[in-house]
Amino acid sequence: MAVAHRSNAQREGASAHRNDGIAFEHLLVGEEGTKDNFILTIVTTEEEYKTPRHRHNFEQIRFVLKGEMQYGPDHIQEEGTVAYFCEGTYYTQKGSDGSETLLLQLAGPSGQGYMSQRQLRLGAKELQAKGSFEDGVFSWAPEHGGRRKQDGYEAVWEYVNGKPVRYSKPRYVFPIIMDPASFDYLPVRGASGVEEKSLGRFNERGLEIKMMKVQAGASFDLKASERPLVVCAMSGEGYANGEPYGALSAFRVKRGESAGLKADLETEFFIVGLPTFD
Repeated sequence: MAVAHRSNAQREGASAHRNDGIAFEHLLVGEEGTKDNFILTIVTTEEEYKTPRHRHNFEQIRFVLKGEMQYGPDHIQEEGTVAYFCEGTYYTQKGSDGSETLLLQLAGPSGQGYMSQRQLRLGAKELQAKGSFEDGVFSWAPEHGGRRKQDGYEAVWEYVNGKPVRYSKPRYVFPIIMDPASFDYLPVRGASGVEEKSLGRFNERGLEIKMMKVQAGASFDLKASERPLVVCAMSGEGYANGEPYGALSAFRVKRGESAGLKADLETEFFIVGLPTFD
């Protein structure tokens, strides 16, 4: 288990399938081509960044670190809140100037997986030989018939996978926005100085979102028994399996493994239990 830090994250700008005005700092990356592939990244937007109304065949969890994100006229995610996007749900996207979001993209319950950033960017680049991307939409002229348009991500996915994309019926009509500050911490039984609060458990694959607080000087063995865990320290300092962490350090705990946590400074962790497909 390796601990990733923002200071040495891989940095990239916008892919060709979307507008400029967005930047990525990749903290954790899963295994390309697997059903449980994922990516944990920090997204920074500029005021003019926006996307057309679209949907995905994967899921997203967004924790706004700074500023706000807008997903519709009356659907705004403010700083400090967490949002869950189920597969198939339509939304738009507009970022405030300088907004920062911790973004986890992962497979949805339909098991179609998550296309890696490498596949996405290479596919978008190759598609530009067949047409053009503008305002998040891919436009091209087939040999027979008029000009056609398609959502940029959808066009890349179909090109990379060689088949039409399939969308599940949305389990929720809108993205679900949660305010962690409105949830109470409860003590973890048998663990002095450790508390946690559950923000929600979603879909039949058991996606779970929670937060954990470890007081300064306390230790805890974080086990991934039911499902793999993606963990990000939102504050504090300490060690995870002997490796130092700080604010916005992240690590993955595979199923059946554990991470020994020791907090030098009080630490708040954001934890996502990934869906399982076996």
